[in-house]
Amino acid sequence: MPSLSLIIPLPSSPAREPLERLIDSLTIQEASFEAIFLIESQDVDAPGMKLVRSKVGHDPRFKAVLDLHGPAGQRLEGVKLAKGDYIYFVDGDDYLEPGALKTMLEEIGSHDVLLFNYYVTKNGKSTKNRLYTTGVFGRKQAIKLLLGDFKVRSFMWCKLFKRSLFAGRFLTLPDTLGKSHGEDIMMVVSLFEKANSFKAISKPLYHYRKDIVSSCSERPRQDRARGHLFVYEAVGAYLSDLYPEHYELFLNKLPRIKLSLQYDLRRDKKYYEGNFKDYRDAILDELASIKKKGPLGKGNLFSLDLEDCLVDL
Repeated sequence: MPSLSLIIPLPSSPAREPLERLIDSLTIQEASFEAIFLIESQDVDAPGMKLVRSKVGHDPRFKAVLDLHGPAGQRLEGVKLAKGDYIYFVDGDDYLEPGALKTMLEEIGSHDVLLFNYYVTKNGKSTKNRLYTTGVFGRKQAIKLLLGDFKVRSFMWCKLFKRSLFAGRFLTLPDTLGKSHGEDIMMVVSLFEKANSFKAISKPLYHYRKDIVSSCSERPRQDRARGHLFVYEAVGAYLSDLYPEHYELFLNKLPRIKLSLQYDLRRDKKYYEGNFKDYRDAILDELASIKKKGPLGKGNLFSLDLEDCLVDL
């Protein structure tokens, strides 16, 4: 059976219970694997490092390393360390179904990317995600579904990738912007554009825990819409410059993006400490200007361009 590398970014001080549950769900997997924990710290005695060591002991399948790149950068650093034929990204506050890794390796076959369903767990109750697609399809359809962010979500953890896709230029969040909600789509679109064949199955293999406050989607912040808008613009600029045959798919999704940003703005309003009207107007004006000047065009809200978002792997 092909080999599998799991890449798991962690903050310096992860919550104990979710991480222990994740590790427990890995130790019972039937498939062989290596799991690489990337801990956001320079301290060999960081709480995250101690917690992983105490939980996994001398189990050779697990490795913990220090890294200060943030979640997106940690993932790319993890790929450099990975030895597997396939790469799978896991969030440190979620967990896997029994037999999940074996199913992934059996199902992917000759395809470049496997997509699978998941459970949403909140307040101790797990509910199967009801919106998903199934079947085999090509790159253009995969990009279209991804940009719709409806039947194919942008989350990293519901996809298995062939290792050979990790070459060339990748979208990533510039360090100057810190962390952002929705940044997963930057790496996912980079990988989808390098893949030819996709397979999607309805079986849920993962538990996405929305009851964990450390989850990016649940953590309160005052600039969620701004970060989300930058991610969208970076994806649009990436497609426009490097894959123009798919740029029209991005433009067709601008109304959907506007709805998403309006939702973000409603959340931001609860926490924003400055002039919210000016903040909101700047976000919506920037979105409206994309068709005219292009994403991350001259004089954009972020004073960044596509080159600021690209790294070579």
